[in-house]
Amino acid sequence: MSTLNEVLLLALLCGCMEPTRPGPPPSATIGSILIVNQVGPSGSSGNSLRATLGVAEACTRSSVGEGCTLIACGDDEGFDVPSQPWGELTFTGFTFYGGGGDPMTTTLTLPYRSYSPRPTRMWSGGELIAVTASTAGFSPFRLEVPAPSPFTVSMPACTSSDCSIEIDRSRALQVAWSPAKLGAPVVELSLSRYVATDGITGLRLKRIAALQCRYSVDAVGATISPEQLSLMPPAVASMSDIGSIEVRRVGSGHVSVPEGTLSLDAIWSALSQQVAIR
Repeated sequence: MSTLNEVLLLALLCGCMEPTRPGPPPSATIGSILIVNQVGPSGSSGNSLRATLGVAEACTRSSVGEGCTLIACGDDEGFDVPSQPWGELTFTGFTFYGGGGDPMTTTLTLPYRSYSPRPTRMWSGGELIAVTASTAGFSPFRLEVPAPSPFTVSMPACTSSDCSIEIDRSRALQVAWSPAKLGAPVVELSLSRYVATDGITGLRLKRIAALQCRYSVDAVGATISPEQLSLMPPAVASMSDIGSIEVRRVGSGHVSVPEGTLSLDAIWSALSQQVAIR
C-alpha cells in the first residue's frame, strides 16, 4: 500500500479541524491556518503549512455517537480563494523549513502552502504557537494555541517497512496511542476522490466523506463501532478513490474580527496512511 503524498496530506487536512473551545464560533469562518508536524512510522512523514482565506467547505456534519461526526461533502467542498493577499503574517513558537530548505517566510500570499518531506520536529509540545497580522487585508489580530505533544500510534500497527492497513466495517476498529499529554486526540477515516477541474492539472483530490472522532486529552485509545464504520462508504484502492486513516493531536483556536472568524490549528500527526475500507 503506497503512502500519502503531499496532495493527499493537504486535501485531508484542509478545513477539517474544529475549535476545541466550547460552543460554535461566533461568526462565519473566513480564513484557516494549518500547521502540521507529521512524524509517522512510514514514508508519509513531512511538515506542511497552509494559509487560506475564503468560504468554508460546503460539507454537512452529523453527530454519530459521543465525540464522533460524520462529514459529507458536496460539489463545492473546499475554499474559494480570492486574489487579495493575507498581508504579512508573523509566526512564533515553532520553526518551519519549506521544500527548498529555507526558513519560512512571514509574508504569505493566497493561496499559501508549503511542504517539506523531511520529518523535522517543529516543536516539542507545550510551546505557545502564535500568529499575528497587522497589515492583512482585514482587521489586525493575534491568535495563539498550545502546541500538541509528540506521540506514537501502536494500533493499527504500521512500520516503515509494513504499513498495509485494511478496515473491515463489520468489525470494531481499535486504535491505541501513547503518551497522553497535550492536544486533543482525533481519529479520522476519509474517502477522497480525484475529480475533474478547470485548473492546471485537470484533476483535484476532493473529500467525499469522513468519520471524525475526537477524544479527551487523557485518552490513550479508542474503539470505533461497526455501526459508526458502516456509515462510511467503502474505499478500495483505485485510480480515482483513496481511503485513508489519520491519528493526530490538535491544538485549536479561533479569533473574531469584524470580517468574520479566523481559525488556527497546530497538528501533530502520528499516523497518516492510505487504507482499504471494506
